[in-house]
Amino acid sequence: MTFRKMLLKDYLDSLSAATAIPGGGSAAALAGAMGAALGKMVCGITSLKGKQAGNKKLIQYKKVFHKNYNKLFSLSEKDCLAYQKVMNAYKLPKNTDAQIAKRRAKIQEALYLAMSVPFEGMEVSVENIKALARISKDIKDTVESDFVTAILLTIVALGGCGKNVLINAKSIKDNKINAHAAKRMKRLTDDFEKELAKLKPWL
Repeated sequence: MTFRKMLLKDYLDSLSAATAIPGGGSAAALAGAMGAALGKMVCGITSLKGKQAGNKKLIQYKKVFHKNYNKLFSLSEKDCLAYQKVMNAYKLPKNTDAQIAKRRAKIQEALYLAMSVPFEGMEVSVENIKALARISKDIKDTVESDFVTAILLTIVALGGCGKNVLINAKSIKDNKINAHAAKRMKRLTDDFEKELAKLKPWL
């Protein structure tokens, strides 16, 4: 599944199909990518002309959003590939002790990857909400609805990616990995909520 070559309608058809891939993790990352794309649009329109023409901060964050929507778009596809590995691992034979041990190890390896990808989505979502908070006082009134939509899509991305982290973490047996994941989850969630609080007047 190569997303860059897919029409949006084809992606939605795949998303709506009774199959595990693509699923919520992919959709959450894609929502974040759309939020970042709107962030770039807002910066571009506002800094194009008028009193904010050439605004260096907006031009800087336009680049940040560009980088992040490409990153999240890529993660949307990576989420599918990661979960495919989980499904493949569960299909491995388990007729002998050696096969059972190999299967168990492959499942844990795949689950860790499936947890790591949405964690990256959370990291980028935190970057995006911070960037949206930084530009909130500079944007034009004419792009208010676009700006608010960017915020809402970023909230969806953080929440969806976070839920996928938790789902995969439940099946990981390594307590150290789980402890580290819990700390990372709290840090990212707290950072996101701190920045989101600055945007409450818009919501």
